[in-house]
Amino acid sequence: MIHIKKVMVPVDFSEASKKGVNYGLSLALEFEARLVLANIVRYDSLAYLTAKAHLLDLIPAELRERLDFELIVKRAARSRFAWYNRGARDSHCDCARPGITAAGNL
Repeated sequence: MIHIKKVMVPVDFSEASKKGVNYGLSLALEFEARLVLANIVRYDSLAYLTAKAHLLDLIPAELRERLDFELIVKRAARSRFAWYNRGARDSHCDCARPGITAAGNL
């Protein structure tokens, strides 16, 4: 049987990304796993400050109490795809759910 402890969902706030978050939420709830939502922003203070609030908005308020979750916002000048791959590995994620598009917010 599969046992998932941590699910990472890269988020760029596109429609595909929001579907990825919903799928990640389902997996996290089913396996009682930690949900990690990650977003990469440019070196822009405003984008960094608002990204965490937008990530939190993706988790329904009624689930926040019973869900173990983490919100990650990183500033990066290089490819966000490279960070997501490295971030999933370094965070010891059991499942990384793709949820970003090439036309994301960068």
